[in-house]
Amino acid sequence: MIEADGSGLTPLPTLPGGDFDPAWSPDGANIAYASLRDNASVPHLYLISPLGTDVKKLTEGSARDLQPAWAPTGTQLVFVSERSGQGELWILPEFGSNALAFSRGPASEMHPDWSHDGKTIVFERKIGGIPRLVALAFDARGGGGVRICPEGPLATQPMSTPKWSPDDRWLVFETWPDGVNHEIGVMTSSCTNYGLLTSDPGLDFDPAWRP
Repeated sequence: MIEADGSGLTPLPTLPGGDFDPAWSPDGANIAYASLRDNASVPHLYLISPLGTDVKKLTEGSARDLQPAWAPTGTQLVFVSERSGQGELWILPEFGSNALAFSRGPASEMHPDWSHDGKTIVFERKIGGIPRLVALAFDARGGGGVRICPEGPLATQPMSTPKWSPDDRWLVFETWPDGVNHEIGVMTSSCTNYGLLTSDPGLDFDPAWRP
């Protein structure tokens, strides 16, 4: 953890293997993350307090589980799992209960983000080998979802790692319009008012909103 001004860098307790994909709970009381601890050959999901105590293992099995994202209620997680042979979205309805399949897409899916009203999960799906943004209503669990920007000038542009704005009107994401340089883009969820937030020769990725 680190303060917003760059001070107070504090590592959380860890074990050999590696911890990654941290996600704060809405109330700030817990951090969900993926880890290769416990001599695991594939990552599973864990929960830890910001104090580094009360570590709890959330998922088991031989499949990779990673990239957790919280429901706005703080009682559920959506995450990426390879239980079906490719990356798909699964829901952990209650900590300690069995996970439920959420999406059943034709290609690999990753980087989910839950809307703040709890109604929609947006994520990245490889379509023709290119990352596109897809939205799937929570009530439509098991469906294929709806692609964002399926036509028009943005239809051919790669988009990945989407994040909802706090009011659920905007999406920020990683994109590379020229096919090479990765920048941070932003647009409304209806695929309008598109613009780039960065424009430099370095690679930009993993955007996040200020609350």
